[in-house]
Amino acid sequence: MPSVSVRRNCLICLKPFTRTLYPSQLALAKLGKFRIGRYCGLPCFAKGKRTRKPISVRFWKHVLKTKTCWLWTASLDSGGYGQLAYQPGKPMRASRISWIIHHGAIPKQFSVLHKCDNRPCVRPTHLYLGTQHDNVHDCISRGRFTTKKKHAL
Repeated sequence: MPSVSVRRNCLICLKPFTRTLYPSQLALAKLGKFRIGRYCGLPCFAKGKRTRKPISVRFWKHVLKTKTCWLWTASLDSGGYGQLAYQPGKPMRASRISWIIHHGAIPKQFSVLHKCDNRPCVRPTHLYLGTQHDNVHDCISRGRFTTKKKHAL
């Protein structure tokens, strides 16, 4: 299948531009899994990204409050913790974002730990700051520490 040129108008400056789509990109675009460019170049792309909603607005959109925990309902990382793009292309755990919204900045040497052992929970009263040492100690004391079994060859 040959490449295809697609003509679009930039969302910022409204100037027409052309993008060449290769067969694999075209197939993914038809399935809705590839987004054809919306900006004519980097300056307009940067302007478009500046119009993002504030992190607190995007955060609360994905929180389900229950009687106990506030559950994160959007994307989860491989460990089961909630995540949200804090900056374009840089996901951050939802529990860290919750801490920042409710308490301010997190010092570099600290992690945000859960009191409730519920990984998608973002309720500020269920979160506390601790070091990596505190995190490992907490994990062991609550019986959540597991080691990978080594199999003989």
